[in-house]
Amino acid sequence: AAAGGAGAASAGGAAGGHFGGSGAGAGLLGNSDVERFCMKWSLDERAKAALRDLAASNPAGAQEVMMQPITEEVRNPSGVIHARVMQKTGMTKSRGFGRARPY
Repeated sequence: AAAGGAGAASAGGAAGGHFGGSGAGAGLLGNSDVERFCMKWSLDERAKAALRDLAASNPAGAQEVMMQPITEEVRNPSGVIHARVMQKTGMTKSRGFGRARPY
């Protein structure tokens, strides 16, 4: 069931968090999925709003953001999710440096 050439991702090798197949799962993402994800990670309002907006405009992109692993060492899941959403929407503030600005 490795669609889009994402072979090892289903075998636990999803360290990078990038899944192939841009259209895979499009339209399958509901508001309840986004809300459940926000509650699971206790996201702040800024991260919730960014994720909701992405889900409305690009459901597949929002699903990719939510499928990327968040490790237990992460102290600020809201910052991580907000940065990932900004990368998806191309709204990172420091384009030339390869990293979003600190949350």
